[in-house]
Amino acid sequence: GDFYDFSLLEGGRLYFAIGDASGKGVPAALFMAVTRTMIKADAVKGHPPDKCLSEANRILCMENEFSMFITAFCGMLDIGTGEVSYSNGGHKLPFVLRAGGEVETMPTTDGIALGVLEDDSLYGIGRMKLDPGDTIFLYSDGVTEAMNRNLELFTDKRLANVLAGADTDTPKDAVEAALAAVDVFSEGVPPADDMALLAIRYN
Repeated sequence: GDFYDFSLLEGGRLYFAIGDASGKGVPAALFMAVTRTMIKADAVKGHPPDKCLSEANRILCMENEFSMFITAFCGMLDIGTGEVSYSNGGHKLPFVLRAGGEVETMPTTDGIALGVLEDDSLYGIGRMKLDPGDTIFLYSDGVTEAMNRNLELFTDKRLANVLAGADTDTPKDAVEAALAAVDVFSEGVPPADDMALLAIRYN
C-alpha cells in the first residue's frame, strides 16, 4: 500500500511524491496504484502540488465504495533555483537535511488523507528553498512505527537523530542509514507495516 514516485518534468522541474494507503493486500495495492497514477498525471499537466492532491481526492471520494483512504505528500523542485513547492495530504512531513548537518521538519500545509472528504479547500501549498547540498527525506509511517521486542516505537525523533548523526553525503547514504537503524532497533521483530523512503539531494 506504500508508494514513492519521482519524475523530471518540462521546465526543469522534479516531481516527487510518497503515499501510504489504508488496509493491506491487493485492495490497498490497487488503491495505491490508482492514486499514484492520478497525482502524477496532474503533475505532468503542470498543475501545482495542492491541485494534484485536490483533484485526486475529488475522484477518490466519488469512486470509493470500500471507504479506503491514502495519505500522500506531493512536491515540485525547481532544479535551477532550489525552490520547492509542496502539499500534504495527512502524510508524515518530510525532513530537510541541511548541508551543515541540521535536520528540520518541513513546515505543515495541513490537509487530510485523500478519499475521506470531498472539499477543494482541503489542501494548502507550502514553499521553501534548498541550498546546494540539502536533502529532502520522505518516509512512510512504517519506518517510525517499527517496533522492538519491548513494544517500543522507533519514532520520528529517533529517525531525526539518526539522520543528524549519519554520514549522508548522498541520498542513498540517508536511506541506508535509516533502514540500518530501524533494523538494529527492531531486534529481529518482523515489520508490521510497509516502509517507503525517498531522499532527494539538491546539488
